[in-house]
Amino acid sequence: MSIKIVRNILLYLVMVYGIVYADSNFVMLGINCNGEIIEKTSEKQEVIKEKGFMGDVQRGFLFGNKFFAFDHNNELIVTTLSPPQTIKYESFNRIRNESLQLWKVIFVDDKKIIVSARKKISNDAVTTQTGCGFFQFDRRNNVFNEITVEDCINDTVSIFQDTIYYTSRDGNIYAFKNEKKRSLGVQGTSPSISPDGTKIAYISFGLIFESICLYDLESNKINSVFKSFGPKSLNPIIRWSDDSLSIAFRKQSDIASTSLFIFDVLNSEMIYEFKKSPACNWFLGN
Repeated sequence: MSIKIVRNILLYLVMVYGIVYADSNFVMLGINCNGEIIEKTSEKQEVIKEKGFMGDVQRGFLFGNKFFAFDHNNELIVTTLSPPQTIKYESFNRIRNESLQLWKVIFVDDKKIIVSARKKISNDAVTTQTGCGFFQFDRRNNVFNEITVEDCINDTVSIFQDTIYYTSRDGNIYAFKNEKKRSLGVQGTSPSISPDGTKIAYISFGLIFESICLYDLESNKINSVFKSFGPKSLNPIIRWSDDSLSIAFRKQSDIASTSLFIFDVLNSEMIYEFKKSPACNWFLGN
């Protein structure tokens, strides 16, 4: 078989199964809206959980082997991936504030769970939601406290240790810690802090394009790594690998499945493109 024929076969396989841009070593969990979880690498994919209710997938958070999300009854449920099992988080649900519409699981670790919620205001028989706040549940002492973040425009925020990174009403990204805020001097939205706390991935807006950018907290340098045409063309979910070397993000569309990209932040290279990914949420390992 000639080299030209072999090359054409390889190009065809790449077009069908995804585009590999560089040597890759990653594991991505794609969680579909129906609760199905698929483990994917550049070489294979495997269903590790069949479809089944596990709360609102888009607003959930993965910590270790467990996925935390809210169900239709405004209660926190936890799905263990292996073996698959979904149970209610009873200690959280017993003390949650009934006047709040729990919305999104922002962050989970061994010590705390941080969520966003909408405050409910009853007017006659009509219940409406207004505002957005953050609440922290102490997993050891079963205490539920409010976190007031000044001028935070939405709950697409990111947390590293005791610092919350968020977009303020002036369009700048801020760091909030100990009830004080500090501007990073960067305009953008959907900030996502790397696990080692050194870089922030975020979405930057332009006249024609939206970009995925990286801001280095040590050097204050900004690097644009991906451009997408049109406003609101990028999904606000940006995930880091555990080693802080890669990010996963996708384009946004209400009518069709779009590509999910894996990007190497050190070499400024695209590692992989999953075409027409059905994932509603995703988490990147290494």
